[in-house]
Amino acid sequence: MHSDRRYTPRTFEQLLVYQTDTSTYLVLIVTIAVSLQDRPASAPQTNGPWVSDYKIAANPTFTSAITAISNLVFSFSGTPGFFAIISEMRNPRKYTFALLLCQAGVTAVYIIIGCVVYYYCGSYVSSPALGSAGGDVKKIAYGFALPGLIVTTTICSHVSSSRNRDNICKIPLLKPLLRLTA
Repeated sequence: MHSDRRYTPRTFEQLLVYQTDTSTYLVLIVTIAVSLQDRPASAPQTNGPWVSDYKIAANPTFTSAITAISNLVFSFSGTPGFFAIISEMRNPRKYTFALLLCQAGVTAVYIIIGCVVYYYCGSYVSSPALGSAGGDVKKIAYGFALPGLIVTTTICSHVSSSRNRDNICKIPLLKPLLRLTA
């Protein structure tokens, strides 16, 4: 044991705080850079001032509309991990409130940042949008994103391994293996 009383072991809560901080800085860096530059990195270089070609309402085909909606629904704030989180909560009755609060916050930030970046970049938004700022800001943004991706991978691995452990418990031949862990 460590003799210092202030010592606390690393937990997933600390990883989540780190992930939230880096994501916040990352989004702010890209949003501010996009709003301050004269044109997006992928926009053509012209002699005159660049004007964004954003459209509030377009006429997409059914396929492109469903594809856009699917991208939002299935890649939106880690939804596949939500069901596994309830099993690890101290008080599962707070799950609904936590889920609604998380989704409301993420939706608000997603809409605000998406509108700002699309307003300034128009059809020249890069995919992923971190590249829209271009140059050195793009490198800085990816520098912030990489540790966040590692943390996200760690959390997803933990969630999936805990689900797999629960499934192994149902296989009689593999139950003795579970006694090897603490």
